[in-house]
Amino acid sequence: MQAIAALLGRERFSGMDFEVELREGFVPRIADGTRRAQPAPVAILWQAERPLAVLAADLLTLAKAAPGPLREPLLAQAREAGLGIAHARESQLWSLMAAPPPRLRSVGAGRR
Repeated sequence: MQAIAALLGRERFSGMDFEVELREGFVPRIADGTRRAQPAPVAILWQAERPLAVLAADLLTLAKAAPGPLREPLLAQAREAGLGIAHARESQLWSLMAAPPPRLRSVGAGRR
């Protein structure tokens, strides 16, 4: 599926059913404390107005309600690519896509 390839390749895509958007967002914090939330470019997989997945750094966060015909091949290809995988409610995906607050934007600005 082209949308999955675009998401994993961090490329813009616009098809009949899915779209991949690139924007500034966050790499989520890991619960065990080994990584803090930090600004990062993200790739977002959309179906109409609903986000289905967010790829930030090496972590793919997939909506729990993502349709099965998309979910299975996306998970398989993400595993093949060595990405970490997390599942989240749609509302949590929206927070990953938010622009970082100004203080965090300036922290990562010098590391490009």
